[in-house]
Amino acid sequence: MPAVRLKYVSRGAWTAGVPVRTECGPELENETALPIYDVRVSDLVLDPDTSYRFDEIETLRPRQVVPIAPTNALTKAISRNIVKRMLSGDRPATAWSLQIRWRTEGGRTIEARWEIRVVRLPLEIACAPVNCSHAVPAVAPSTALR
Repeated sequence: MPAVRLKYVSRGAWTAGVPVRTECGPELENETALPIYDVRVSDLVLDPDTSYRFDEIETLRPRQVVPIAPTNALTKAISRNIVKRMLSGDRPATAWSLQIRWRTEGGRTIEARWEIRVVRLPLEIACAPVNCSHAVPAVAPSTALR
């Protein structure tokens, strides 16, 4: 079964005089020898008023790695959201879930869940898989994505 990995690591967003270092991504990698199709990443909901939309990918070739957002744009959106919540007196979120859905050559729809997490402060962000990758039933509504 094809596996898609979300790759994203960013450091130094709040370190004075040091530019943000997005070391990886955000990008998707097809870890298998099979192409996958119609790859969609759900919107990343930072709070009820703020979400971040990723690029869609029509075809992800075997072992291909493709960026799904401008390099520092996601780090900037997360950083601004954390600061906004702190300044308003709210506790900032430190993890956000998203789903990646794709179709195999045989037409089967697969979904994997990932989290983007604040690893430490000053702001360091990384992502991790959530152990619930599964086939999506053919009758499942697609409202979770786009």
